[in-house]
Amino acid sequence: MAKNKIISVLEPHKNAIRYLKGVVENDILKVLAYEDLPLDKQGGQDDGRQYGEAVKSAVIALSAKHKIDNSYLMVILPKYQVFARRVALPKCKDEEIRDMLYFEAQKHLPFSSEEAIIDFSWISEPGKEGLSEIMMYAVKKQVVNKLTETINEAGLFPRKIVAATMALSELMRYIEIPGMGNYSVIDLDDDYWEMEFFVEGKLSLSRGMAIKNESSDTLKTVADEMGKSFSSFHASYRDQIIKKAFVAGFDKFGVSGAVGRMIPGAEISNAFIPDGRVDLAGANSKVAGESIARLLGALLLCDKSQNLMSPEAISGIGRKKYVRTVVKAISLCVLAAVVLSGGYIYKNRASLAEGRRIKHLVNESGGEIAELGQKEAVLKLIEQYSDNSDFSLVMLQELNALIPGNVYVTQLVYDYEQKMLILKCRTNSFDATAKTAELLSKSKLFSGVNSKGARAAKFDDKNLVDFEIECGLAIGKGKSKSGAI
Repeated sequence: MAKNKIISVLEPHKNAIRYLKGVVENDILKVLAYEDLPLDKQGGQDDGRQYGEAVKSAVIALSAKHKIDNSYLMVILPKYQVFARRVALPKCKDEEIRDMLYFEAQKHLPFSSEEAIIDFSWISEPGKEGLSEIMMYAVKKQVVNKLTETINEAGLFPRKIVAATMALSELMRYIEIPGMGNYSVIDLDDDYWEMEFFVEGKLSLSRGMAIKNESSDTLKTVADEMGKSFSSFHASYRDQIIKKAFVAGFDKFGVSGAVGRMIPGAEISNAFIPDGRVDLAGANSKVAGESIARLLGALLLCDKSQNLMSPEAISGIGRKKYVRTVVKAISLCVLAAVVLSGGYIYKNRASLAEGRRIKHLVNESGGEIAELGQKEAVLKLIEQYSDNSDFSLVMLQELNALIPGNVYVTQLVYDYEQKMLILKCRTNSFDATAKTAELLSKSKLFSGVNSKGARAAKFDDKNLVDFEIECGLAIGKGKSKSGAI
């Protein structure tokens, strides 16, 4: 459980984006902030460009208001975008399970497993036949990468993407209501619904669909599909009886009223989170914990292994954050230098209080610079920046834009005298080495791009490729110094 870690959760919907900031403190889910922000879009959700721009604008607004950049960011995908199925596999390590799931997914997925990001959660330990039951989750890479790109454009970098099913089932496991028995959780919202069935407290079946059109027939359509879900559950678990149904989310269409007709005799409740397990004091609005159940459940997944982000997206985000930190720290260093030089001229006339203000500003900048000192000696670049202006922030930004997402820069060496740049990199394929050289050669800032060779490397049982690229800078001669990042 992620104790005392500030976590932000974003949940985009058709007409709004929901945001929650929280922390797990003393085994209580504490909400620090909550907001349901409508999307300002001219086109509908089917208009991908307009919808993406609306989501980006909303994320920018939320980030500015709630300082999301200073927290651990997670994103929730709705059930209709994620395929979920219960499967039985031999007990083995998590990485081996993931490899096996790609073959298992080919039997069930409505799309190619090569197009999918697949993850899982444990349901039960091995039984008599030595098989473990797990819940398999799969989502199209295109869906995740598009959402990740939109949030990146808003200046944020998610650390984890989870399915609504994952979050809701994790919350139910957390609250552990005594004597709950077999039950169903009905999760409703303005653009989708989901039903989860639990047998002896373990998630056994999940089914959900998007609500594409809002009309007078919406309630009937959703109720009919929910009825089919109950029939599917009883066909698979003939001896199990659902005694309780819990309604979560925002029941805009009044679907919960039809639940009683689907499961006669079952107890239906819109309030199932025990007192004392959730603190909503910081929500700044009258919202029930059951209404934001998915967002609360996501807090519990922060330190879990489940993540529906693609490896390419994870590596790309790490590289972008790293370069952004470099650029930000250099900017702060230059600002601090300007303040200091101005302060030197002014200090004989300024008051002692004004001098302390300038010193405080420099100390604040020092926090950002010190962060770089812990990352591969990047601080050397800052120390030399005031003596050389040839290798500019523009070139750092150009490198950030050109280098593919699956390529890490392990070392950057710049020869001031020769105006030569040497990039030492690591990637997961030989194709990426040629691609990197090709992209650099097309830039107006670099010339004479030359690949110095590549070799296979082994790191934590992963087959990687180390390679080196040399290129010149399209600028005049400079000072006789050299530096390395």
